[in-house]
Formats: sequence, C-alpha cells, structure tokens
Amino acid sequence: MIGSVWLRGALAAGWAVAVGLASLVVLVLIVWAADSQSTASAAGAMRFAGQLWLLAHRSPVRTSAGGALVIPPLILTVLLGLLVARGAAILARSCGAVDAGVLRRIVAAVALPYAVLATILAAVTSSTSLRPSIGAAFVCAALIGGISAAIGAARAAGLLPSAWRAVPVEVRAALDAAGVAGVVVVAAATLLALGSMFAHLHRFGSIVGSYNGGPGEVAMVLLSLLYLPNAVLFGVGYISGPGFAIGAGTSVMYGGVHLGAMPAFPLLAAVPSGRAPWSVTAVFIAAMVGAGILAARRILRAEGLDLREQLRRALFAGAGFGIVAAVVVGFAGGPAGPGRLGAVGPSPWQVGFLTAAEIAVVAVGSLCTDHLVRRWRCR
Repeated sequence: MIGSVWLRGALAAGWAVAVGLASLVVLVLIVWAADSQSTASAAGAMRFAGQLWLLAHRSPVRTSAGGALVIPPLILTVLLGLLVARGAAILARSCGAVDAGVLRRIVAAVALPYAVLATILAAVTSSTSLRPSIGAAFVCAALIGGISAAIGAARAAGLLPSAWRAVPVEVRAALDAAGVAGVVVVAAATLLALGSMFAHLHRFGSIVGSYNGGPGEVAMVLLSLLYLPNAVLFGVGYISGPGFAIGAGTSVMYGGVHLGAMPAFPLLAAVPSGRAPWSVTAVFIAAMVGAGILAARRILRAEGLDLREQLRRALFAGAGFGIVAAVVVGFAGGPAGPGRLGAVGPSPWQVGFLTAAEIAVVAVGSLCTDHLVRRWRCR
C-alpha cells in the first residue's frame, strides 16, 4: 500500500507538472511563432516557459545583469496549485479511508516528486541571460506543492471540516472574524487596482504600443493579467497606510508618490502619479473601518460572551488578519531585477502590523460602543 501511494503520488506530481508546463510552452510558442521579428529560437522560447513556471512558485531566476526575478505571477501560481491539488485529490479518493497518517503520506508522495521535477526543470532551463536557482526551485516547489496537495487531499477525503472543528473555539471565532474583514479589504484593494487602471488607461495603451504591435503587445497584456492579483495585494498596502515601493528608495502612499524610472510594463500604468484626492482617501479609510466593524459584528453573533471575551477575540482577529496579510503581501512582492528593482511591493511587517492594529482597534471600539448602548437601553 505504501509503495503504491508513492508511485501514484509521483504520477500525480508528474501529471501536474506536465499539464502546467505544456500549457505554458504552447502559449509561449504561439506568441514566438507569430513574432516574425523575434531573434529567439524555439528552444529559447521553451526555456522561457519553464522559467515562468518556476517563477510562479516564487523560485528566484537570476539575470545576467545582476539581481533576480522573484515576484510570482499569482494567477499562474493559483492555477498550478490547483493542478497539484487535483492530482492529490484523485490519489486520496483512490486510497479509500484517509486518516491523518495517510494524508501525510499522500502529501509527501506528491510534494517530493514535484520538487524533484522542479529541480530538474531549473537545471535544464538555465541560459546565459536567465539562470533559475536549482536549490530554491526544490524548496519553493516543495512548499507550494505540499500546501496544494494537502488542501486537495484533505478536501477530497472530507477532512477539512473535522480539522476546522479541531481548532480551539476562540481561535476559530477570531479567524472567522478576520476572514470577514479580509473580504472587505481585498474587495477595496481590487476596486483600487481596477479603478486606477481605468483612470490611467491612456498610459496603459502607450506602454503597450511601445512594443510595436503584434505578438509583443499580446505578450505584455497577458503578463499584466497574470500579475493582476499582485497589484491587488499591493493595493492592500496602499489602503492600509504603508503603501508600496516600485524600486529601492521609492514609495506610493496616500500622502504622495516618489518614483524613479520604471520598467515599460503595462500593469505599472496603474501606479498613482501623485497625492491621492481626499475623496479616494476617505473611501478607502472607510473600507478599513468597515472591515473592523464587520469583524466586530461577527464576534457579536456568538452568544453568552461577556465584554472581556469579546475584546479578546477582537484582538485575536486583528492579529490573525495581520499575520495573514504580512505573509500574503510578502509572497506577492520581492525583487524584480537588478539594481533598484531589488525592492518591489509593500513591506510585509508594516502591512501586517498596521492592518492588525487597524482591524483590532476598530473592532474593539465597535464592541465597546455596542456594550455601552445595550447598558443604556437596559436602564
């Protein structure tokens, strides 16, 4: 049985890598074949597809000019993760009854071959201009593959509800409240990213047009779409206060924008060019306040809690939100090339600290207000 799990896990990992990589290769080759002015070879185009696959796992790809590309295209990251989750889910269903021990074996059986294949891919896709890190490829693919496999296998085996029930009640309530707040914040950040893109549509068109039409323009638009979730998470840094950077020594915040020369990447057209209007600032501050209030409303749904217990859950909700926000925005940002582009995105610790404080303070204030109103009505 154990040998069978490892064999089928390796097949599931191979299937996930093959489908994801083949899809990228086909897409890249279509763009390459349509570009009559391209000086790259078909082999070079296929290497680029492999490097893009590795980058989606946040595996660093070093450039000949120095520095590294690390920022993952998050849409591609999610799609590749879904492939691994699907393979692990099929394996879990074939194993019959799955307990925690079997689940661990399934995750290891999928994640380790997945990481080995990523390591091989990093070795064979190295070129003079772009060199994937072989060691990082193994670690990053193991992490992404392991998390995806765990989610897919646990969901297929029906273990997610029981795992959630095993979490202490107070922690569950805090995470539930943090999740509600997170929906509001992400929705506001999405509105910011799409609204800014629409407001700077002429700039977007100018950058796309600089690629002289044809496949180059299509490729840049596709890459911008793949990085759109990154822009949304950068927006979380903007609306929560600390802003984000597009290169060392730069900042994009409510109070002002300080930028140097930026790469000709169409998605960067959405970056604000100056101080935010007061109406924009008011809307997104209101979004953060609303997120905290909704978190408090979620906590109030639990009956039989005194004010001290409610406040403790509000603080836990803020802390949980801040930790998740720091991890997610940290994953979405990072080095994007040599020199000053070694720092792109929000500061994870600043976003984590400020969002935790903002959600917790507003939730605590809302709970205290509700408590005072109830006491006044009982008089």
